[in-house]
Amino acid sequence: VEVLIDDATAELEAKKFWCAVMDADTGRLMAVASNPDFDLTDRSTIESYQDLFLNYTYEVGSVMKPFIYLTAIDTGVYNGQEKYMSGTYYVPGSTIQDHNDGVGWGEITYDVGLMHSSNTAIARLIMEKLNFDDVESTMEKLGFFRAFEDDPYHYIDGLSAASGWAAYQTTDADLDRVTLGFGQSSTLTAYELLRAYTVFSNDGKIVEPYLIEKIIDSSGEVTYSATVEK
Repeated sequence: VEVLIDDATAELEAKKFWCAVMDADTGRLMAVASNPDFDLTDRSTIESYQDLFLNYTYEVGSVMKPFIYLTAIDTGVYNGQEKYMSGTYYVPGSTIQDHNDGVGWGEITYDVGLMHSSNTAIARLIMEKLNFDDVESTMEKLGFFRAFEDDPYHYIDGLSAASGWAAYQTTDADLDRVTLGFGQSSTLTAYELLRAYTVFSNDGKIVEPYLIEKIIDSSGEVTYSATVEK
């Protein structure tokens, strides 16, 4: 993973790059790597001590969309075969455009809208179908946008992880609520996102990621073992 990240960073001229590979059934983190990196034997090469996987928050973009679809399905308001007009959708304060410069794909179903990563599908679901209280409830259940202090969601095997934020928590603006649905006006860490995505692999239940499989003392006795509950 480190070699692939180094190659991709150079090819794309990226400023930051990170990747994690996890067994979605158990939560076992099999690889975590990021760039910029540093030489462990030379502290002078360290430009930042921030862990990009655990403690770097950013606008995650369209990977938020499945959670809005999840909410619509969970609350019984979703009809995947219902059609809507893609392209643009007006929200007070702005016109939401699909990512192909607002051209869209004509009249399509909501199922197809997710395949196209349609911003207007998300806008319509939030503005026309969903009660935003249900969206907030989903965000809370996923562990997003929580206060950091004494929150078990933000610790993994003794390491602390940062918490993202969302504009909708301090404003009632429709635009902030809609853009949340496609990963803007809010931030998350890669760790929070990876953790939340386990709901799609485990019948709607979150599996906690872990780094330490087990601890064995000098006599060979296992003093700690990671457990997975479903």
